[in-house]
Amino acid sequence: TSELRVAVFTSEGKILIWDVETTPIGIYGQELPEEQAGCPYVISALPSRNLSLVDVQEEEESACESTPLTLGDTVAPYWFLPPKTSPVPYTLLTFKMLLGGLWTVLLGTPSVIRMCPPLTTKNWSIYVPLLVVGTTSGSVGVVNLYTKSLHKELSVHTCTVRGIEWLNETSFVSYAQTQPNSSGQIRNEISITDVQKGQSTPLKRHESSHSKPIEMIRVSSHKNYLVINYKDSPLEFWDMKNFTFLRELVSNPPSFPLVEWVPSHGRSKNKSDKSDSVANSITVDFDVAMGTTGSKILQSLERETLTVMGKEGEMWQLIVEGSKVKVTRSTPTQTWLNGPTCLAWKGELMVGGDSHGSLVFIDNKDSQAKAMETPRSVVKKIRFAPGKGNAKLLILYATRVDIREVFKDGILSQMKWPSAGGKNGDPLAIDDAEWATSDKPAFVMSDGSLRIYNLKLTQCHAIICCSDFEKPFFSPHCVSAQSSLRLKSMLQQQPWNVDYTFETDELDESVVVEKSVKQQMMAVPLEFKKALIEAPLGTPQRCLLTAILFGDELETRFWSLALYYLLREKNRRSDYRYNLFRQASPRNPSSDFLCPDSSASISINSKASSSLGPKGLVDTLLALDNLSLDSEGDDSVVSSPTATGEPTVSTEEVVALLEEARVKTLMLVPPLDFCFDHLVDPQAFHQMQLSRALLHDCRRLTTEQTRCCAERMLLLGQADRAVQLLLEAEPSSAHYFTDALKACLTATIRSSGASQSTIKLVATNLIANSMLMEGVQLLCLIDKSQDACRYMQTYEEWHKSLWLAKSTLHERDCYEVFSRWAEHLCSPGVNQKNRALEVMLSLGDFRRTVEMLHNTRHFDLAAVFLESCLEYGVLQRNKDTLSLIEAVSLDYAQHLQSIGLSRGTRHYFGKAGERGRQLLEQYLTSSPRSKT
Repeated sequence: TSELRVAVFTSEGKILIWDVETTPIGIYGQELPEEQAGCPYVISALPSRNLSLVDVQEEEESACESTPLTLGDTVAPYWFLPPKTSPVPYTLLTFKMLLGGLWTVLLGTPSVIRMCPPLTTKNWSIYVPLLVVGTTSGSVGVVNLYTKSLHKELSVHTCTVRGIEWLNETSFVSYAQTQPNSSGQIRNEISITDVQKGQSTPLKRHESSHSKPIEMIRVSSHKNYLVINYKDSPLEFWDMKNFTFLRELVSNPPSFPLVEWVPSHGRSKNKSDKSDSVANSITVDFDVAMGTTGSKILQSLERETLTVMGKEGEMWQLIVEGSKVKVTRSTPTQTWLNGPTCLAWKGELMVGGDSHGSLVFIDNKDSQAKAMETPRSVVKKIRFAPGKGNAKLLILYATRVDIREVFKDGILSQMKWPSAGGKNGDPLAIDDAEWATSDKPAFVMSDGSLRIYNLKLTQCHAIICCSDFEKPFFSPHCVSAQSSLRLKSMLQQQPWNVDYTFETDELDESVVVEKSVKQQMMAVPLEFKKALIEAPLGTPQRCLLTAILFGDELETRFWSLALYYLLREKNRRSDYRYNLFRQASPRNPSSDFLCPDSSASISINSKASSSLGPKGLVDTLLALDNLSLDSEGDDSVVSSPTATGEPTVSTEEVVALLEEARVKTLMLVPPLDFCFDHLVDPQAFHQMQLSRALLHDCRRLTTEQTRCCAERMLLLGQADRAVQLLLEAEPSSAHYFTDALKACLTATIRSSGASQSTIKLVATNLIANSMLMEGVQLLCLIDKSQDACRYMQTYEEWHKSLWLAKSTLHERDCYEVFSRWAEHLCSPGVNQKNRALEVMLSLGDFRRTVEMLHNTRHFDLAAVFLESCLEYGVLQRNKDTLSLIEAVSLDYAQHLQSIGLSRGTRHYFGKAGERGRQLLEQYLTSSPRSKT
């Protein structure tokens, strides 16, 4: 809804919301302070709000103090130069952009996930469901499953994260490794990260990283020890209380494919002693090296048990206490597991899987084992669901995922995918799996998404999403079409109410406003709500704000034009001299009233030369402020005295009051930008085109560009500069002789006004012989621009005629040219009536605009615009306009009736004359609820 916020989409998938803010650094027309000298700046769209206003009406003061809601309310167009007669100065502003919002996603593709420790009676007061996601870029994302947002994103590693283990509720250990280099070596990275502080501490034993890849890391049940399992290397044990290295286990066999800590061991001293006796009574296949590689024995650490498994499925248990390690053999499992791939413990139950899809369930308490054959597929991961007594088991295979009950036969749910999952419309493969809650698994999909499924694996939603908002947001397109129209009518105007309000109960007590409309009314942004309630410029301002809120480009353009030209006409009519002039002068006078004087051309020979630099261009543009399209002329009167004997008005007085009205208008609304093209004021359009011509002049490089600049200067009335450019033609140029003659002719006409009839005859012959632009240039030399526009329109050069009219003619002559263009736009072959509406509006023909809106069945727009015209006094309710007002009110009342606004229906039926009163009686009779 606002142009003061910018959303930036980055290549990483982030969305940055930048707030555009401005800072005043000085006053236009005054020197900048030394500390601000050289800073780039723009001119404010409205006069300064921080300075005392002098000779300004109260409504002007309140309008100047309003908060800008769009970029157009903040910054003036590039061509705009504040009028010197403005009673309030304009400020110079600098831009700055502040980061106001950030929506981020994981920097890389997820590679591994790990859920934080489960909820217990001990941590329920501080528990936050955090899911840690490792990515291929080395960053680690911490996702809050409550808010479904990325809680933190930490740059921990420089390569792909392979594994994550939680140490407690606020910290975790992770490892990453690079791809093998040419010599086959791997660089490993192990870090301990504090989520709250965002601090990562590398865990290193040697100066250089280990050359063998890490198979897995495991943290003990009571968080005392960390074991690191390197490929084909001895196990390493670390103290997690002090983050120190304890020992390296040198054994035979030297390495183990799987290690897993036993959660139930270490609780009872007697049980530990029993384990010691068992270890002493069993012969072991490997020796434990003690002393030389171990660190100092730590007596304060608890005993914990680690399960290790060999390549053939044989299994041992290691009792770890500080740097001491004792070994015992468990029940051999090599008859069921061939190439074990994963282990999982819960209580006294252990589950293992192998590369052939076999599962083994071992009860450590009773030393019983049970094997289960499943379809051949590598078992990649086994996870027990959290919660005491929860026997659900999540098993991730290479081509499927199963959820089972340990003590029940059969599968609770299953999801399958082909080996190339996600291609050619096949289901997505699952790269990693983890329990998010006791009954909801979380998966990393092959497309990089994170999803949470229900227990039956039939429904899912993305873990990171923006579907939940803290409060309702304004979006009229989220409600039904009828509700949206009702909302729009409520926001635009409420003439049936004493005060403008956002309370839906007070808007229309006879109709039940649905909940969605009430929510949208309350969700209007506060800055817009304040502006709609105050609205010092009345109905047009509310309609413009409503169009911006609805994102309606057509109505935004319409109401921007309407507000500017209604306010300009109101300021003009507030002076009695303008009313006298309108009564005394015909609509399209034949006199040259307000016709620009050809001698008023600015001398820019020294400023717009071929070597004109940026500073010279700025000085030239500043000089444009002294240029006026309206010649001051003499003090002759416009016409004869009026029939009532009132005094007539001189041309000089009319020029002064028109400029005064323009200044008042620009104090309340920003100038129309160049996007409105030919619809802006003639003075503003001339200023824009002359500044553009000067810019082209200082950047021209070729002879053709020089000739184009000369022609443009000639049409804009800058004869001196046009002569200089024509004389720059090279003798070798094919147009050298023609340009020289044209320069002589231009200079002669500037010094002498004779032979105009001959020049006009030559111009007519040139146009008749398909040399349109050459003839137009001659007509402009003798101030016959209006005739030139007629010729161009005859030859279907509409846009060129509009450009010439706006650049050289006064308002009344422009009216004829643009009226013909509006008729052309309404013709069946063109059928651009919306564009014609804007043209008539820019001409100040408000009655014809209302009629065109009504004829094109824009009943709501016609009624609200008619209300604005009556409010501003540019149309009066009299016998000439009564039939139009009644017809528009009648159709708008029926429109309000169709969308269910009874108060508005009654109000406009009452303004629709006799026919409206009849329909109002029928409406009240057929709808008892509408009676008040």
